[in-house]
Amino acid sequence: MSDVKWIKLSTNMFEDEKIRLIEQMPEADSILVYWFKLYLMTSKDRSLKLENFAADTHSFEELLSILLNKDIEFIKRMIAALSEVGVLAINGNILEVKKFWLTNQEWRTTKEYKEWRQAVFERDKFTCQICNQVGEVLNAHHIKPFAKFEELRFEVSNGQTLCEPCHKNIHKKGDSNG
Repeated sequence: MSDVKWIKLSTNMFEDEKIRLIEQMPEADSILVYWFKLYLMTSKDRSLKLENFAADTHSFEELLSILLNKDIEFIKRMIAALSEVGVLAINGNILEVKKFWLTNQEWRTTKEYKEWRQAVFERDKFTCQICNQVGEVLNAHHIKPFAKFEELRFEVSNGQTLCEPCHKNIHKKGDSNG
C-alpha cells in the first residue's frame, strides 16, 4: 500500500443509507472505524487477499483479528454487520471493501474502470464492433447498463468497443444505456 498516496472519498458518504443502517447497530462507532481501516488496507485494489497471510494456519476471522488487533468476537460481529448492509464482501480468502458512495460518473474515474476499459479495447483489437472502424475515437460500451448491473460493471464480457458515432447511435436509439 506504500505507493497509494491518496484515496477518493465523498463528502456526503455518511449520508448514505448503508452508513445510516450501520449507525443504528450496537458498536456502530467501532464498526465504522474498523470498516474504514479495512478500506485503507485495501485501497490499492479494493481487496485483501488473506492467502498472503498464512491462511492455512488461521481462520479468516483470526487473521483479521491479528491484522486489526481486535478480539475475534468483535471481528465476527463486524463482518456480519458490514456484509449485511453490503459494504463488505468475502469470497473465499478475498475480502472486498465496497465503494458504495461513488456515483456512476465517479466510478468511471477509478482504476477498476480504466483497467476494464483497456481490457475491452485489447480484446476487440481496438476495433469498433459495429462498423469495424480502426483508429477512431473509441468508447468502451457496457452491454448491460452500468447503472443497473453493478455486479457486471467490470466484467470484460459485458463490454464492447465502439467508435464514438456508433456509441452515440446506440444510446440515441435507446438500445442500451450502459
